[in-house]
Amino acid sequence: MRSPRHRALTRRPQSGLAHGPLPSVKQLQQEHDVGRDTVLRAVEILRDEGLVFTVPRRGTYVSPDAK
Repeated sequence: MRSPRHRALTRRPQSGLAHGPLPSVKQLQQEHDVGRDTVLRAVEILRDEGLVFTVPRRGTYVSPDAK
């Protein structure tokens, strides 16, 4: 059985993405050929796990504590 597409997106920051901003939702949609809701769900999971944080109208960033 295939894993949900949002789970594939959640592996990206854990696979060595440097600290700093994540690509925009639109960029992630195009890059991974997924819908907006899928990207938002992945970001929500990463935020719940403490791997990213979101600054309203500024973007989503990899948490300094993420390993």
